[in-house]
Amino acid sequence: MIDRCVIYQFETNNFIMKSYFLLSVILVCCNVFANAQTNYTWNGNTSTAWNIATNWTPNGIPSTADNVTIVTGSRNCNLAANTTINNITFTSGTLDLGNNTLTANGTTATFTAGTIQNGTFTISGATTTTIGSSNFIMNCMLNVTSAAITITKTTFQNTTTITKTGASNDQSSGNNIFNGALTITNSGAGYILLGNGNADQFNSTATFNNTGSSHIYVAYNSSNNIFNGVTTFNNSP
Repeated sequence: MIDRCVIYQFETNNFIMKSYFLLSVILVCCNVFANAQTNYTWNGNTSTAWNIATNWTPNGIPSTADNVTIVTGSRNCNLAANTTINNITFTSGTLDLGNNTLTANGTTATFTAGTIQNGTFTISGATTTTIGSSNFIMNCMLNVTSAAITITKTTFQNTTTITKTGASNDQSSGNNIFNGALTITNSGAGYILLGNGNADQFNSTATFNNTGSSHIYVAYNSSNNIFNGVTTFNNSP
């Protein structure tokens, strides 16, 4: 004869195990939803404020895990506080950083046309960074760390710091204007090449640091490159 107490204990333990399992499933689902990635596109339907949900498609405010696309909307986009996002694609329009810092921590940063102004833009640890295709204006401080980077047809109005870390060979076709101090460092195993076919213009100090195992090529395949400031080349052994 089976003791009723044993049956009760078995059923109680079984209930507890099922409860723990259900709780675990709920927590996992919550964690998945909490870390879901959303692709937001600026529309500016309500105002110029970055942190208003109806200014984005879909409705919401981009956060650390989200990808952002900036295009010409009903209004320009204004950042109200320091903000971190994942990937960024910038195809047109104007982003005013409002003297704040926007950080993109994702693998891809692409800037085709448009303007970023008034603040600091930081690209941290990207796999690929592409700046310029149709006269982009970077009217802000810019800090880029990326495995691969190309810069073309872009006007840099402020201090610009670029560090290449990867093994790819990156060729930029020129037509860039650097009005602020420029520092380019190649710490990777592939080369970075500027001015391939079209001249660049350097209107302030320009410093090129080669600390990796490859090269930095400046004014590589173009004539009439302009250097209006002190230009320094530092090569590690």
